[in-house]
Amino acid sequence: MSDHSASTAESALFIEQPLDERLRVLIADDTASVRGILTTMLRESVDALPFMARNGYQVVREYRAKLPDLVFLDIDMPGVDGLTALEEIRRFDPQAYVVMVSAHSSLEKVQQAVALGASAFVVKPFSGRRIAEVLQKFERSTGRAGRVHAGGPG
Repeated sequence: MSDHSASTAESALFIEQPLDERLRVLIADDTASVRGILTTMLRESVDALPFMARNGYQVVREYRAKLPDLVFLDIDMPGVDGLTALEEIRRFDPQAYVVMVSAHSSLEKVQQAVALGASAFVVKPFSGRRIAEVLQKFERSTGRAGRVHAGGPG
């Protein structure tokens, strides 16, 4: 086989391999049940490939390793909190799309999250509809339309 034939064959093999079109989502929360619920809600709205983190250290490490499209990040976590992790992620990737999640954060923490570059904010307990709205906002903001199923679950 000539070099040209081998090159053409390799190109054909590369083209035939489907690219993973799933939305890569990093879910960071210190509570396993919250990570599970959010994963389920995401999968009802979009074809998601979720990654998990339990604390701020893991969030930053996983972000750098996996380069997700979207992050759901709890503000209140032990050790490194979500605000510190958000700051590190934005320093590493100024274009990162990070949705802050919290059940009982003070107005001051919400304002700090926005100042640090949070893309959106979700209050726990969240509904499937609210997660779908956040995903639609992500699509509009990033120009990646057509992934979110309209409306999402209730």
